[in-house]
Amino acid sequence: MRRSERYWAGLSSDLMIEQVLMRRVKTAGGLTRGRGMGDIQRSQWLLSMPACGEMNQAVQDLTGIGYHTSEQHKEESQARQKRDKDDILTVLSFIKDRNPFKGDDSLRNNENGLELESLDLQRYRKFASKVLVGNIYVQVHSLPPTSNAAKFHSLRTFYQSKIWIQDDVEIHPIYWGWYTSGNKLLPIRSTLPPAPDKLLKTIRCNCKQNCDSKRCRKHGIDCSITVVNFEV
Repeated sequence: MRRSERYWAGLSSDLMIEQVLMRRVKTAGGLTRGRGMGDIQRSQWLLSMPACGEMNQAVQDLTGIGYHTSEQHKEESQARQKRDKDDILTVLSFIKDRNPFKGDDSLRNNENGLELESLDLQRYRKFASKVLVGNIYVQVHSLPPTSNAAKFHSLRTFYQSKIWIQDDVEIHPIYWGWYTSGNKLLPIRSTLPPAPDKLLKTIRCNCKQNCDSKRCRKHGIDCSITVVNFEV
């Protein structure tokens, strides 16, 4: 995202949200400074931002004082460029002698070379930990994405990056995580269900008495006093 034609004016979408939106939320007059955080307050604050921006510009035009940045940038200095080049050569030399990916297609950490867990295994661990400590059904949105959903997300990200950089390569969106419906492009979230229904109905019961908390009766579990029960 760019607000001007200057080379250093570009920001990725996540940094734009973090540096602009979150900064406005946490500064004086934002939602965390004397205001509430309900849906109504957030909507009113967001909808008022364009009007406040016009007033801010009008005040700058009236006073003749504006907020601008210099055309220079510290990354353009010769000392910074030389230091960056030396650092890059050092990293390349280190990776060349200690290639963590040589003969192995697994996902590894560049710093220590340890093999990382797959997304499905991470999702399983998260699900198991929620079942062990929770007393209700696990909500799907609280789990990491499935590997199938991550695949289509990566395809859409690649396609969007090609559009943003205005690449001349012609690629059709339907082959990169999109589908058409009513002459509109819609994202393919996943081609597989998030989890089997039977698995999502797993809960933990740890009643120490005769199910007086109504937790087990609510989910139709026949509870026992002496054991920890799991019902699927």
